[in-house]
Amino acid sequence: MASIETNIIPAGSRKNTTGKPQQSYTVRYRDVAGKQREKTFKKHDDAKAFASAQDYKKRFDDADVSLEARRQPFNDAVRTWLDTAPWRNERTRATYVSAFTKWVGPAYEGRTVREAATMPGIARELVNLAMIDLCGAMRARARTLIVNTLDMLVTDGVIESHRVTGIKLAQKAITEEDSEDDGFVFITDEQTGFLADGGKIDGHSYKGAGIGVWLQRTMGLRICEALGVEKADFINNGMTLRLKAQASRDGKMRVPLKKRQKGQFRDVPVPEFIWDMVKGMPDGPLMPGISTKYMPYPTIQDRFGRACKALGITGFTTHSLRHQFASECLESGMNIVDLSAVLGHADPSITLKTYVHAMPDSQERTRAMMNARWAAPALMAA
Repeated sequence: MASIETNIIPAGSRKNTTGKPQQSYTVRYRDVAGKQREKTFKKHDDAKAFASAQDYKKRFDDADVSLEARRQPFNDAVRTWLDTAPWRNERTRATYVSAFTKWVGPAYEGRTVREAATMPGIARELVNLAMIDLCGAMRARARTLIVNTLDMLVTDGVIESHRVTGIKLAQKAITEEDSEDDGFVFITDEQTGFLADGGKIDGHSYKGAGIGVWLQRTMGLRICEALGVEKADFINNGMTLRLKAQASRDGKMRVPLKKRQKGQFRDVPVPEFIWDMVKGMPDGPLMPGISTKYMPYPTIQDRFGRACKALGITGFTTHSLRHQFASECLESGMNIVDLSAVLGHADPSITLKTYVHAMPDSQERTRAMMNARWAAPALMAA
């Protein structure tokens, strides 16, 4: 924090336009960057008022924020960052614009840059209270918008520093109410087939989202993983899918798997039902795009959404297919470590945290195991 030294001293006599001598007054102080400055006034009262303002800033620990920052709306600064950041593509920018429109903008409405820089509680309450029910990606975008905008203002010299640092995304506590309603929407195999292949409902034709729907539903793939699968990825006579990459969202290429380096892969067991569909398909991508090698992410989302609406299914996304697969695996007694490997989670604890409340009969299975162990004849005889 820059210290401020205020002094009012005579600047010497000089003649004004009337030819009469006039006294001037100079205030010497240190600015937000710590450099000594001075400002001259004709009237002593004006100089005194300015000096008092500098002392006020020092007393209230506000020396790191310029006068400009006191008045500038923080949301205007966020819009500037959105307009000038080096975006990888327009879709990425759109996700941040959405986070600003829905969350950051309303939270900082009427707030100045000074308030945003010196009041980290606003950001903390936004991402860890108001947005706690949202996915971590959306909350992280909101945090990035706030922090990167403040960093930009530091670089531009509007503020010397800010205090919005070290904000971690809190985990939502699972409550009793959450355990009764896990929030998952499950669909039938017949509905899955319609989402994949399309068809007619009430005389209207709907395009299917493709075989990727079945890859997610029966093997737990993520949507971009399913989009990037090629026939050559099936090995061991179709018994194993070796996932080496996933499709980019624009469908133009394949990129490394989520949180994996180039060349890393995972093997996923393939049901005979899936291999029967795949083995008769031509070589290359299972889900090619019209003008791109792979079907673009927006295309499958659009087809999937229209088909769900036609079926009257709400609250169901392509990711729900993966959830349904994982939940059924756990309900059938599959080992959590094995499931974690199939899903591609970095740690089994992630799988457990996500799906532990999706096992409605877990207590019954545990109780049966306990009864079998502790009601054994040998124990009773003892």
